[in-house]
Amino acid sequence: MTNRERNKRSRDNLRKRFPITDGMACQRCGREKVRLVRHHKDGNPLNGRTSNIMVVCPGCHRYLDAQVARRRKERELK
Repeated sequence: MTNRERNKRSRDNLRKRFPITDGMACQRCGREKVRLVRHHKDGNPLNGRTSNIMVVCPGCHRYLDAQVARRRKERELK
């Protein structure tokens, strides 16, 4: 199995375990009736643990991804 196939299987599994349905709200800002995406809290898309996933709006997703990148950069500088 190639990495691409493994990643697709992982994404499909994540979609089944964390479905995004109508009426859901962003878990960070609470906005409703917006497109929602799954965010990996630790920045690792291969970590599909329940404790690592949040459903957020695109604006919050960009903000959270920037925070993850900032923390990663800070760790590298230490």
